[in-house]
Amino acid sequence: MKKEDTPSSEVLIDIEDTSTTIVESDIKFTTAPLPDTSVVPKQSFLTNKNTVNFLAGGISGSIASVVTQPLDVLKTRFQSSAKIYNDAAMKQNFLLKIIDSLKITAKTEGIHGLFRGLIPNIAGIFPSRAIYFATYSGTKDLMSKYCGLSSESPLVHIASAAACGVVVPAVMNPMFLVKTRIQLDLYKPNSSRGNNTPNYNGYMDCISRIYRDEGVKGFYKGLTASFLGIFETAIYFVLYEQVKRMALKSTNNSEGEAPKFTPLTYITVSGGCKLVASAITYPHEVVRTRMREIVDGKCRYDKGMINAFKTIAIEEGTRGLYSGMGAHLIRVVPNTAIMFLSFEFITHFMEKHYGTGKTTQ
Repeated sequence: MKKEDTPSSEVLIDIEDTSTTIVESDIKFTTAPLPDTSVVPKQSFLTNKNTVNFLAGGISGSIASVVTQPLDVLKTRFQSSAKIYNDAAMKQNFLLKIIDSLKITAKTEGIHGLFRGLIPNIAGIFPSRAIYFATYSGTKDLMSKYCGLSSESPLVHIASAAACGVVVPAVMNPMFLVKTRIQLDLYKPNSSRGNNTPNYNGYMDCISRIYRDEGVKGFYKGLTASFLGIFETAIYFVLYEQVKRMALKSTNNSEGEAPKFTPLTYITVSGGCKLVASAITYPHEVVRTRMREIVDGKCRYDKGMINAFKTIAIEEGTRGLYSGMGAHLIRVVPNTAIMFLSFEFITHFMEKHYGTGKTTQ
C-alpha cells in the first residue's frame, strides 16, 4: 500500500452493528514505560502496521465482546416478542430491570446463560474486520480514482462506510442469526413446557436445524433490517466529525501544533455520538431480532421488513420499537472504551517491541 493510501484513522467495529467507531491515529495514549530493547527488530508480518492494526482490532473486539456479552444477551431478549422476563420486571426503572434480569438469567440458566451467543460473536470478529477493511479501503480507492474525490473527504468516508454496511451483513448474517437464535433459546419457567430446556443442543445442532427446517434462505432472515444500519453509520460519522472539530478547537495547543485527543476525550466524543446515532436508528435492531426469532415453533415476522415494522408499531407502539434500548445504550460506552483502550495498548506494545509501523506492505 502506498503511503498516501494508508488510512489516517483506524476503524473498530462491533460486528453486529454496521456503524463505525473511529480511532484517530494521533491520539495521545500514556501507559507505564515499557523496557527499551537494543535489538533492531527483523522485518516480519509483526512490523507491518496494517497487519498489526487488523490483529489488534480483532483482539480488542474479542475482549470487548466477552466483557459486554451479558448486556448483549439482555438486549436481544428484551427486543424479542417472546417476553422471556416477567411483566413485573418490565415495569421497573430500566436500570433496575437490567440488574434484575441479569440476576434472573444467572439463577435460572447459570453463568453460561449470560454468555449465550458468545462463540459466534468471537468467531465473527476477524472475518468481519477483514471484510470491513477490504470493502472500506476498496471503496475509497474506487471513488478517489473514478470520482476525483479526496480519499479523506467526508463523502468518501460515508460512502465507504455505507458499502461496508451492505457487504458485511450480507456475508455475516448467517452467523448473526445463529447468535440470535441461541440467545433466545429457552423456555420460560411459567410456559406450557414447564421448564427452561433449550431447544437447540449446541451451535451445530442449531445450524443443522435451521438448514433442515428453513433452508439456505433461513440464514438470511433479518438481512434487510441490517442494511438500515447504514443510516446509523451516516449519522454517527456526521456527528463525530462535527463534535470532534469543536473538541479539537477547545484543546490548548501551541500554534502550528496538531491538536490531539486524550483517551478520555475520545471515549466521551465517540461514545456520545454513538449513543445519539443508536437512539435515532434503534428500531431497525428490534425489527431485525423479530425477523430472526422463532417463538412457539414459528416466526411471526416473516412477511418482510416493512410488515414487521407495521406489526410492531400497531401492536406495541413506540415502546415496542425501542424495547431493549436501555441495555443497548448501556453497553455502548464500555464496549467502545474497552475496544479503544485494548487496541491502543496492543498497538503501542507491538510498536515498542517489534517495530510495528516500519512497513505497510
